[in-house]
Amino acid sequence: MIAVKQLSLESSDKGKVEFLNEVNTLSTLRHPNIISPVNLKNKLSWPARLRIRTGMARGLLYLHDVNSKMKIVHRDIKLSNILLDKDLNPKISDFGLTMYYNRAITHIKTGLAGTVGYMAPEYVIRGTVIEKIDIYSFGIVTLQLMTGKNRIQWKTKHESISLLDLACDLQQRGDLLGLFDQDVRMNIPVKEAEMVLNLAILCTNYDPKLRPTMSEVVDTSAILCSN
Repeated sequence: MIAVKQLSLESSDKGKVEFLNEVNTLSTLRHPNIISPVNLKNKLSWPARLRIRTGMARGLLYLHDVNSKMKIVHRDIKLSNILLDKDLNPKISDFGLTMYYNRAITHIKTGLAGTVGYMAPEYVIRGTVIEKIDIYSFGIVTLQLMTGKNRIQWKTKHESISLLDLACDLQQRGDLLGLFDQDVRMNIPVKEAEMVLNLAILCTNYDPKLRPTMSEVVDTSAILCSN
């Protein structure tokens, strides 16, 4: 099993030093009961990223639909809560914030809990819990997974933009593939990549009613994987 750990550019100098120290230390250790670091940056091919995304979608669909009487909402879908097995199959983890509510009601309200940057606006502003907040988070994770970029992008040393805002800006300019580094753009199927990114952005629509259901996302994933 692999836990994906990503260094944020928002991290303090101390945090960056600690991260590098952890990697350097673990790189020198080999023991069956001690975790070993694996650099996935250059090992995840486009098809592998697509399979991980599809597996995430299927896992969320199961959560949302498994119980005929109750809805299950994870509330903390983020990149670090997606574990990978040896075959890079994704496993959704960390169910500490999961909420259940009766399907007979449209939503519930609760106190704010989760991870900044992955939480849907209606949840942040009003504490509204519906399955569509997981879909919003899924959209953010998809953007990170497919592009290999951090959630926050730094324009300069003092100016940053969220990956989502950058994606929306590029989408409006008709240059969504600008999210990818040049060397990556040369090795991915253009139309497929645009379809995945457009759907990810749709998942983050400000209006939850305009976000697709997880079932619709899975159906699209099946089409992509069959190509």
